Amino acid sequence: MKRFIAMILAAVMVLSMTACGNQSETTTAAPETTTEAVVETTTAPVVEGPVITFFSLSLGENYENIKSITAFANEDGTVHVEYVGDVKKVGDISADCWTTITAAMAQTELAALHGQDAWGEGEANGSMYVEFADGTAVNVGFSGEIPASYTAGYAIMDACFADLTADLEVYVPQAMVMGEVDATLLAEMSAILSASGIEALDMFTIGQVMKDEYFAYSVGLTSDAGIASAANCAPMMMTTAYSLVIVTLEEGTDAAAVAADFEANLDWTKWVCVAPTDAMIATKGNMVLCLMAADHNFYQTSNGIAGAGWTTVNTLTNPMQ
Repeated sequence: MKRFIAMILAAVMVLSMTACGNQSETTTAAPETTTEAVVETTTAPVVEGPVITFFSLSLGENYENIKSITAFANEDGTVHVEYVGDVKKVGDISADCWTTITAAMAQTELAALHGQDAWGEGEANGSMYVEFADGTAVNVGFSGEIPASYTAGYAIMDACFADLTADLEVYVPQAMVMGEVDATLLAEMSAILSASGIEALDMFTIGQVMKDEYFAYSVGLTSDAGIASAANCAPMMMTTAYSLVIVTLEEGTDAAAVAADFEANLDWTKWVCVAPTDAMIATKGNMVLCLMAADHNFYQTSNGIAGAGWTTVNTLTNPMQ
């Protein structure tokens, strides 16, 4: 009997140990982790208030070295921009730029300058005119001492337009050709002007001079005798004293005589309110040129003439100055 009870107890202990063993073998599953994909989003500039519809801003150290920014809408819905900084960019961009321009201006103090016009001594200058969709505008102008808020605001807008025009090619100014110009004369004129580096070159025109009753006056010679063709380059506005004339000669015409005729007929008073400071007569093959211009325009063009292989016959200074 005692042996039987001992066997029962031994069986119970085995069962208990088995149960405990099964319990200790249970494992806890590791928590599942998920990685969410990161989606990059571009946030459009936040614009509060009316959007800009016309933008014009300028800043200069003197009246011949001016940085400027202009933007206005085209009829086709694009926006025409002209950005003049270290380089010049001109072209058409998307109308979405208005939001960017408006947001950039909101970061400046330019709008608070509306109505301020301060004209003092000195060559520094700046002006701004901006129109908004609701019909309001910002209009300011300065010379002499420029407010720090204006120059700081210009820096922000300059960076904005530098980005907007990044895909546009650098603008290379060229004189506008009016009508058909003799190919040889046009090539010589273009070579001289390109080498001159005149900043206002895109405000000049090149045209053929017709052999009519106005020929002598337009060219600056006594007559058209011995002249095969002629072309001149002049500014669109008479407020700039500048004239570059080149003539080709008929066979047998004396180039020295034509050069002397140019010199004898120099008209230093043909411009209104302005006058050239210097003149130059030069020859190249069967061509003769006459340049009359003021200050840096004269020196830059004369350098271009020399660089294009012309031989200087004479240079003269305005006797009336």
